[in-house]
Amino acid sequence: MQEARDIEGLKVLGNETRLRILEILSDLREYTYSELKKATNLSSSLLAYHLKQLQRLGFIQKMPMGKYQITRSGYFAITKVFEIERRARGQEMSTMWVVRD
Repeated sequence: MQEARDIEGLKVLGNETRLRILEILSDLREYTYSELKKATNLSSSLLAYHLKQLQRLGFIQKMPMGKYQITRSGYFAITKVFEIERRARGQEMSTMWVVRD
């Protein structure tokens, strides 16, 4: 069961829009729906869909006053995604240098 949840989590994180939402929320402050809508430039229905996907897996939570906040799991996930991205870019850079030399 955990493996299925992990796979679902990877699918959710494989979406650029959801990564952008997590990136915005990673500054550890709460955002209103309107603030997220403005920051992402998404339609209301599309933003609502992506927020539900992130909430469903526990990457974000909706606070009592209706604001959204990243969870520890969400922060950990986005940190790991950025780390992998940096490593991949570093790998590309080192490969480029090898090819040019």
